[in-house]
Amino acid sequence: MIMAAPTYRPINLNTTLMSRSIVLPALLITSALTAQTNNALHFDAVDDRVDCGTDVSLDIMGTSITVEAWINPTAWGPNIFSGNIVNKEDAAWAGYMMRCGASGQLNFAIGNGVNWYETNSPANVLGLNTWQHVAATYDGAFVRLYVDGLEVTSMAYTIPIAHANNPLVLGDWSIGTNHRYFNGIMDEVRVWNITLSAATIAANYNTQFCSGQPGLVAYYKCDQGVAGADNTTITTLMDETGTNNGTLSGFELIGSTSNFVGGAPFGTPVNDVICPDESYLFNGQELTEPGVYTATFDVAGACDSIVILTLTETTVNVNVAQNANLLISQAGGAAFQWINCATNTPIVGANNQYYTAFTVGEYAVIVTQNGCVDTSACYDVITIGMDEQSLPTARVWPSITSDLLNIEFAAPVQRAELSVVDMTGRTVMRRQVPMLLRTSLDVTNLVPGAYCLQMAANGATRTVRFVRE
Repeated sequence: MIMAAPTYRPINLNTTLMSRSIVLPALLITSALTAQTNNALHFDAVDDRVDCGTDVSLDIMGTSITVEAWINPTAWGPNIFSGNIVNKEDAAWAGYMMRCGASGQLNFAIGNGVNWYETNSPANVLGLNTWQHVAATYDGAFVRLYVDGLEVTSMAYTIPIAHANNPLVLGDWSIGTNHRYFNGIMDEVRVWNITLSAATIAANYNTQFCSGQPGLVAYYKCDQGVAGADNTTITTLMDETGTNNGTLSGFELIGSTSNFVGGAPFGTPVNDVICPDESYLFNGQELTEPGVYTATFDVAGACDSIVILTLTETTVNVNVAQNANLLISQAGGAAFQWINCATNTPIVGANNQYYTAFTVGEYAVIVTQNGCVDTSACYDVITIGMDEQSLPTARVWPSITSDLLNIEFAAPVQRAELSVVDMTGRTVMRRQVPMLLRTSLDVTNLVPGAYCLQMAANGATRTVRFVRE
């Protein structure tokens, strides 16, 4: 038997590019499509800090407070309190502060004017060079720490937070000339004079606010400037609540460090696939490559909605194994349609994983797999048998077997040849029978899997599929 090499000529039954799309709520109106959600502020751990002032709204006293931020640390300091995220501390052991440091721990401390009461997370709840959301709350009974919306530790306290004279500072300590600089990137810093519940933190940590929220006294989106560009004219970090703008100190404000940079990828995550030779419609833009895409949508009467699409490329197995005029698709868990390459039309009834050609020509298979459709190369068939109708009707059973495969023809056939072909197109068993009406094949020694049984006699061929379990 001559096995001809495949002809690699593309087949496409469609004249237009196939397209997939993301379905978004009808109330969303397109605002922008970007590759980056927002900006953030990079602190170089040398001299970068933001002084947010001493407004009375920041002087949170009593037993209700929440502090939040997105952070992307570059390195840990030598101890847990060496990397200040938010600090409103007084020398008289009063105020509040959220910090991170050695061993990837998160720390939140409150002072009652007599002592500091500190809550530390377990080690390694935070990682380097990755975005994570951190939050701390106090309700007069417990301090609770959260990472990415999940509580990681708690500590019971019943003391009131005392008045602190010093300013609120981001990225450093607020007392004297000593410094405890934060090393990394900070985004979406929020200070509340209320205690947010665990459910509220989990629901809101991955979103932005575009209007005032009850109890929110300071909110730094860090969205100013152009990421990594020359932002030297910017001297103030804007507070979205409108009362506590911060003064930038020590920042270079040009380049990829000590400047405004790309921000945290928060928003509603959506995962989908793009198929071969397809486009993907996302917010009015046709995407043809895998990647991470972000769209911002205006929502009537509410805050902007951010959708982050992670688009991965799926594959369709269009490999075909050939054994003379038997063609076997290599795709598993798929649907099949064999086509005639000369006419570029489907072959009626040819919907199995294998196809036996009874006419010399070129053939391909359209495979539907993993939600995508693709077409194989064309394969030349130059050696054929007669139409299977020339053979008497045959029955092969069971279709799934571990030992014997039974074969019975409606009438005797002479000089029959039985061949078992695996899914790679390789003949793994062959038996010749001078006169055949009924017989059995012992397939015990075959490797479990799918096979094709070819029954040939007098130039005619019939093919059936069976499984060795």
